[in-house]
Amino acid sequence: MSLIFKIINIIFFMIAMHIKEIWPEPPLPKKAMEVPRIPKIIEAFQRPLSVEEMPAPCRELSQVLSDITALFTESVHNSVRIKKPRGIESEVKKIEKLYEEINLIISSKREIEAKERAIYLVKKQINKKQNLINKLNLNEKRKRKEITGP
Repeated sequence: MSLIFKIINIIFFMIAMHIKEIWPEPPLPKKAMEVPRIPKIIEAFQRPLSVEEMPAPCRELSQVLSDITALFTESVHNSVRIKKPRGIESEVKKIEKLYEEINLIISSKREIEAKERAIYLVKKQINKKQNLINKLNLNEKRKRKEITGP
């Protein structure tokens, strides 16, 4: 059986190669390699860092986490009690709101850290450039002294 499949595969391969010889693929056009132009104004550098301010969360992360643990323990106690109804839809909605609040707190903290990091890196680059300018100015002064003589 497998020999028949091998023979059929070989026949199909030969037919496919024969069709390819009859109808060859058209040659692909050569694309001119152009050097990409650098834009005069780069949009990312035009945006100030503090344009979009996120609303500051009103509670701390530890408070929200303690609310979540309290809600989970209350849910466990309610599920064990016989007299209490066991519907969890309201608890799920409360937990969902608390998790959204946690995500808001974490994203605002990450944004603050990112801004501080960007400011630090910009200050570091400015200091490097200033040091380079000072070195170039010193070299220029030395060259002038050498030209004018002692």
